Amino acid sequence: MNVTLFMSKVNKDGDNGCWLWTGGCDPSGYGRFHPGHKTKAYAHRLSFEIHYRPLVTGEVVHHRCGVKNCVNPEHLEATSHQANVSEALLRRQLEGRIVKLEKLVDELVKEEK
Repeated sequence: MNVTLFMSKVNKDGDNGCWLWTGGCDPSGYGRFHPGHKTKAYAHRLSFEIHYRPLVTGEVVHHRCGVKNCVNPEHLEATSHQANVSEALLRRQLEGRIVKLEKLVDELVKEEK
């Protein structure tokens, strides 16, 4: 795999230290890299393998930052599919609560005016 070509598609100036993938993405927002004529792979998985080790059967790469097109190896960890899905569901629940609290604060501020 051409690491230089891979890294040429990385913007290291993302928020919260994210390295944002600037190449193509799939419909869900995950970066895709085409290292060969007929091959394609997820950019975050390749970044993990470039910087750490090959993944073993059953492992997925989890974005600790929650940013789908982030390829910063410090934001990535190998985990099980079940653990990855559980964390994603918890993150969605927390984000939903934050949105509700923000709306409540906005309503309270409007009432005080």
